[in-house]
Amino acid sequence: MVILVKTYLKLIIGAFVVGGFLAYFFYRDIKLEVNALENQDGTLYLFQVGVFQNPANAENFASNFDSSIVYKDEDFYRVITCLTSNSETKDKLYTYYKNKGINFYIKKVTLDSRLKNEIAAGEKVLSKTSVPEALNEVCQNLLNSFILYV
Repeated sequence: MVILVKTYLKLIIGAFVVGGFLAYFFYRDIKLEVNALENQDGTLYLFQVGVFQNPANAENFASNFDSSIVYKDEDFYRVITCLTSNSETKDKLYTYYKNKGINFYIKKVTLDSRLKNEIAAGEKVLSKTSVPEALNEVCQNLLNSFILYV
């Protein structure tokens, strides 16, 4: 009888451990989708590292970064290193750029849902990687999508 109780107890504990691990991974994916749904208003967070009146100066400055674009916003040329619509990814990028010693300003802009749909896949990759080369490559792809819409 004692052996039978110990066996059932081991099975129950094992089920809780396996269930806990599965729940954690499902929760992470659901949390990313909830964050995306929360931000359906079209708000994007741009990591701006410089603002210039002269486009040549902006292009020259942008060349100092692994991922960057220059876009014209009214009378100014803005240098952007990455963008996101997700607050979790925004926090991760914030920490990444601070640790690299890069001064930046997070600029909020509102764009249509077509761009938001395009950047959703890139944001999933950003949320799951910490490799600088991968972060820079995904940021550059997001920036290339962004430049098509501005």
